[in-house]
Amino acid sequence: MKKSHKFIVSFLISAILVYFLLKQINLSELYEVLLRVNPILLLGSFILYILLALLRVFRFQVLLKKSLPSKTLFPIICVHTLLKIIIPFRVGDLSIVYMLKKRNHSIGKGMSSLIVARIFDFVIIVFGFIIFTIFSSNLPNRDVFVKLIPYTVFFLLILVFGLIILLISPDLILKILKKIKLEKLGGLITPFNDLKSRHVLFKTFFITLGIYFVSMIYTYILVLGVGFLLPLNIYVIMISISALSAALPINGIAGFGTVEAVIALTLSYFGYAASEAILLGFSTHIIQILFATILGLIGYILLEKTY
Repeated sequence: MKKSHKFIVSFLISAILVYFLLKQINLSELYEVLLRVNPILLLGSFILYILLALLRVFRFQVLLKKSLPSKTLFPIICVHTLLKIIIPFRVGDLSIVYMLKKRNHSIGKGMSSLIVARIFDFVIIVFGFIIFTIFSSNLPNRDVFVKLIPYTVFFLLILVFGLIILLISPDLILKILKKIKLEKLGGLITPFNDLKSRHVLFKTFFITLGIYFVSMIYTYILVLGVGFLLPLNIYVIMISISALSAALPINGIAGFGTVEAVIALTLSYFGYAASEAILLGFSTHIIQILFATILGLIGYILLEKTY
């Protein structure tokens, strides 16, 4: 699909979803929610957002074996996070590969580091979803989510198996690519050999675990900051579903419409009023984009100074 077509599709998705979602609420209500945001909780969530960026810097330092200093990686991560949010079809996620290439890292090295980071992200998110579903006996409509567990476990196993194949047997993948005459893609697979180290994988796993917990706390404080209180189990399931849906290639511009729709559907299923869920989705999403824009602009300025 051409870039222009992707943009048009994303724009239409956002326009249609935002239109129908906003019909369920009054814009004045959204304005009031944003106006009464708790400034202390807002500041606290922003500090945690910066901590998240630093943890992602440390993770890429581990994956890149400290070939770039943190002062170089920090602005890259800030810009990458912003582009990942605003560019549709997950294309923005690849921006880090481009920025690393400009700093003498091969496309294969950047891609392998990004893929491993994303697999660890999804493994922990899916595992968290399973754990909270199993141990939440008071979860509304729990039976439906329990029925989803076998599918999520299957998805989890696929992710783990895929990671093992990439790290343990990249040569096997290279042979397969050669047989189907796609050996040119070998440059994307070979760098996985550099990530076989247990030390690298363990550090990456524990940093990703830290990213998961800080992200959960940061978002929960943000939810409290806009005046909403959710039970922890419902909150974790909502965030898990939102994170997994964000991985889908089809979404709106900057996630507008798709993010709010997922939150609204999830909370409505648990018995919350659709209007409240939509207000929560829009208010937290707007603030998160604001945070990403602030750090993204800072990162861009720092990168411009070095080049």
